[in-house]
Amino acid sequence: MNNSTANLFKDGSFWLLDDYTDGVYISDTENHHLIYMNNVGRRMFGIAPDADIRELLCHEVLHGCGTPCSFCMPELLSENRYYVWEQFNNIIGKHVVLRDRLIKVNGRTLRLQTITEAETKEQMERLITTKIHTENTLLGCVSALADQGNIHGVEKSVTDILRAIADFYSADRAYVLELERPSLDMRHTYEWCRAGVASEINSVSSINLSNFRQRCFAEGTNMIIKDIEALKESDPAEYARQKSRGVKTIYVVPYMEGDEVKSYVGVDNPKLNLKNFFMLKTLTLLIANQIGQYRLRCQREYGIYHDTLTGLSNRNGYNTYKMTISEERLRRVGVAVGNLNALDQQNRDFGTEAGDSTVKVAATYLDRHFSGDMLFRFEGDEFIIICEDIPFSDFVARVEAAEKEICEKTSCGIAVGYTWSEKEVQLSEMLHQAKLHMIEKKKLYYNSIEGKSKYNSKKILDNLNAEIAKGRFLVYVQPKITVAESGLYGAEALIRYNSPDYGVIPPVKFIPTLEKEGLIRHIDFFVLEEVCKLIAKWIAEKRTLVPVSVNFSRTTLLESRIADSIEEIVDRYGIPHEYILIEITESAGYIEKDTFISIGKILTARGFSLSLDDFCSEYSCVSLLGALKFREVKFDRSMISQLGGGEKTADTVCETMVGLCSKLGYPVVAEGVETEEQLEILKKFKCDAVQGFFFDRPMPADEFEKKYIYSQS
Repeated sequence: MNNSTANLFKDGSFWLLDDYTDGVYISDTENHHLIYMNNVGRRMFGIAPDADIRELLCHEVLHGCGTPCSFCMPELLSENRYYVWEQFNNIIGKHVVLRDRLIKVNGRTLRLQTITEAETKEQMERLITTKIHTENTLLGCVSALADQGNIHGVEKSVTDILRAIADFYSADRAYVLELERPSLDMRHTYEWCRAGVASEINSVSSINLSNFRQRCFAEGTNMIIKDIEALKESDPAEYARQKSRGVKTIYVVPYMEGDEVKSYVGVDNPKLNLKNFFMLKTLTLLIANQIGQYRLRCQREYGIYHDTLTGLSNRNGYNTYKMTISEERLRRVGVAVGNLNALDQQNRDFGTEAGDSTVKVAATYLDRHFSGDMLFRFEGDEFIIICEDIPFSDFVARVEAAEKEICEKTSCGIAVGYTWSEKEVQLSEMLHQAKLHMIEKKKLYYNSIEGKSKYNSKKILDNLNAEIAKGRFLVYVQPKITVAESGLYGAEALIRYNSPDYGVIPPVKFIPTLEKEGLIRHIDFFVLEEVCKLIAKWIAEKRTLVPVSVNFSRTTLLESRIADSIEEIVDRYGIPHEYILIEITESAGYIEKDTFISIGKILTARGFSLSLDDFCSEYSCVSLLGALKFREVKFDRSMISQLGGGEKTADTVCETMVGLCSKLGYPVVAEGVETEEQLEILKKFKCDAVQGFFFDRPMPADEFEKKYIYSQS
């Protein structure tokens, strides 16, 4: 046996398997030597816990055969899936379910097998059926998530999942109850009922918390009522309600956010798979994710017409208002434009929180003086006021009072220009005139710095190109490392700016400015071209290639010929498309989901691979896993940073999602891994690769080559 392989198992690197509930062993596919066997496996085959098994042959120990077993068929095995089969094992005298796959350790191909005992062949067949049923149910529920574009799509997909739960448990009804605060009433939001079972949504709008449900929400634990008669004395109201509906058994799983229970999924009268609580817990997470995703979308749609900081209507709200009113009928209309002075400077000097506070203060006083009128926030520092049917003197008095109060209550003050028309109202023209008036008043504030002006976008672009030509922009590379072997899995390219005054500066300091000026595409394609040069160099030197991830901003991805632009650069350097991994984020700039999917399909049609970035951040869109084909799924650092804490919710969610991705055939890369504890937890969850400071920070490309590319050759 290869010494490094033997030492890997000898030093306890596979301790996570020691107490696995089924028997597990690992053997060499070439010489059939046993390499590892967990505690359960040793008990099955009568091997002492401390016995050295490395010279034993698997066919002798497991089957009592002097030669390799005739039914051993390694050609059926692969690294991507388990091969499930069954037999009667003469050594332990029982039927067993066997699950085999290949694994790679230190470059060697090994066989991993799990062994599940069954007393009879019938029990064994049930075990196989249950495993297949479980996997099919999970995959079916993921498919149900694909339709969630509107409230009807959400209702359908959640109802489909509830139906899958009811079918899995052969239950009469599956449902979602959400807790309303502060009333502590529960509200039925979704349900699926078998034929003949009365709907609770149609008959009950709100249910006060009973003793039973109070325990569910207070304790945040799974609850099982095997016999409703148990509630007769302790919770007579709940008992009477359930009894009248013919409920005999209840399963309940809560969904928690932090330490607070938000809702739970319940099952009435389950009859099958009663010991399988894993399925209900897993699908509860999917349902909660789906509902949360929809509500987040509603918030975003609200944000289309409203400013999220102040709650005022925004430019879209103004356009809607303008389309719904008849200008010919307007009389005695006043229009004002207010612009906060030096808000950009305040943001730079004191931070955006201070600037946001100023905006909210201004919005509060404007709303106080123009309550009932049309009030909009157009840009970061600009407000629009429209007052209908108001005398000129009243309008001017209110404008001046609001301007005076805002100047007194904020450090920067506000310049408000206005105009008024008694008839023949043209809002666009009035808005233009009010803005000209505002600019004239603003000049008074800026009189001392009149000569100073911002560079326009053309000057910024010229400066950007000059800095690129000088080599000021650098592409750094961060490795992705395999969890099992600590080998190189891939890399991500990241932009840096080397300031002559301040040294290397991270992108957060300059990317927002380039995005605001509409120039970020130049950096996006600069990084892509530098990556292509790097891979072309490796090809010329006959080095081992790994895929390199590149990031594109929202505005660049939305370009109509984005795929052509990427393909032209990649083909110019003769790079196989599969080595360019394009990282896309569903939440990037809140690209609409269908547009996001369309972009992804165009890129994959050209042979480029996709990486789903920031997965498990907030309400990441699980349905995308079924809508697009990904080379990898990257778990967001916000999830990874919570692993290993006292609260195990993050661990449970992470493990469940890793398992889901694995069943769909998507390798998982964990971002932001900084501690050995996080790495060991991810090993336990069978995560494929990690990226983070625990292994290496982003580094210049030449350093990455020396450490990872040249060392492989």
